[in-house]
Amino acid sequence: WYEALAKPAWTPPNWVFPAVWIPLKVLQSVAAWLVWRSAPTTQQLYLPLALFVAHLFLGSWWNVVFFGRHQMQQSVKWMAAFWCSIAASIAAFSQVSPLAGLLFAPTQLWVTIAAKLNWDIVKLNAAKKP
Repeated sequence: WYEALAKPAWTPPNWVFPAVWIPLKVLQSVAAWLVWRSAPTTQQLYLPLALFVAHLFLGSWWNVVFFGRHQMQQSVKWMAAFWCSIAASIAAFSQVSPLAGLLFAPTQLWVTIAAKLNWDIVKLNAAKKP
């Protein structure tokens, strides 16, 4: 299904996605570990870790909506929520550990690129039925 979609000329080759996501997930894991280790109290862990879990859910759900259900229009909304959850995670992580926030920042950059790609694919395929 994905291969048959119209895509912008700047679309990265398929191998780029795991090549980027794997190191990003490592950075996110280290960031979460730093927050876990650095939080002065258990209560200061709740918000950062809840936002982290929300970002994990939203990223996975975007995959279900876009690739599983082929609901491209809906995927844009979920991508926006995913993007916001990463921004919120960075802010919350930074309050506990500035380094953790910095380690999460490359994910925001990559998801910004992914959001633009998602938007462009939706626009290029608007005439096609979901």
